[in-house]
Amino acid sequence: MRFRRAKPDPEARLPKPAAVLAEAAGKPALPDETAYRLIEEARLRCLSLRDRAGEDIERLRWMSVHRELGMAGYLASTEIPSCKRRSLLAQAHEALTGAPSDAGEEEYTILKLITSAAAETVEALLVPALAEPVQLATEHLARARHLLVRALSEQRARSASAA
Repeated sequence: MRFRRAKPDPEARLPKPAAVLAEAAGKPALPDETAYRLIEEARLRCLSLRDRAGEDIERLRWMSVHRELGMAGYLASTEIPSCKRRSLLAQAHEALTGAPSDAGEEEYTILKLITSAAAETVEALLVPALAEPVQLATEHLARARHLLVRALSEQRARSASAA
């Protein structure tokens, strides 16, 4: 009697995205999901500051920060299913309803969001499936933070020299 081998299921060999596994298990948000939400909130706040910027140089600074945050968000969300990603983006939009109106306060809020997102990406680095894209996202977050801190220090220096 001959035994027939069952055909392997090609889907069974592919690793499931970490976010799908966590959602199926009913676990809280994974670090990459939290990082993505924080990055998107910072990016949206940055976009509003860019639109309110008066000078071209200021608008260019905000565009640079916005670009780095956009790349960080893209990389941090590689393993997040699209339906979950849309939900997280909606949460980021909801967080803007109570956005500070003062530009100085908004800048520091963005800095806090970037710092919190960077802390979440460190947690996500421990998940093997997320390590490479999250490492790249962390680098973009560091660039965004550097650009923002440099802009804030230049702004502080200008206001001190004017006084």
